[in-house]
Amino acid sequence: MPALLHYEVSNILLFGRSRPTDKEAAAKALKQLFDLPLTVVPLSSDFADIAILLARAYDLSFYDACYLALAIQLDCTLITADQRLVRKVRADRHVRLLSENG
Repeated sequence: MPALLHYEVSNILLFGRSRPTDKEAAAKALKQLFDLPLTVVPLSSDFADIAILLARAYDLSFYDACYLALAIQLDCTLITADQRLVRKVRADRHVRLLSENG
């Protein structure tokens, strides 16, 4: 996962529509994320270059392009609930909508 996932989840826990009502629950959820055995890929200059190219090619945010760049780099599928992202990159075999997964 791109290192920015921790930032995005933290933001959701603070400001998202279904955020926890108390700060202890948010802190616990974030700790659980850090405890998962996930491989974190730090942002590098080369990786950023690829993400920028993808962002421009598909009109994506840099954040979204980082997830796509990692999926392409690892030759795996990015499964997302973001319908807008899937529409923009529909031609790329590395992206699939969560609701299509089954």
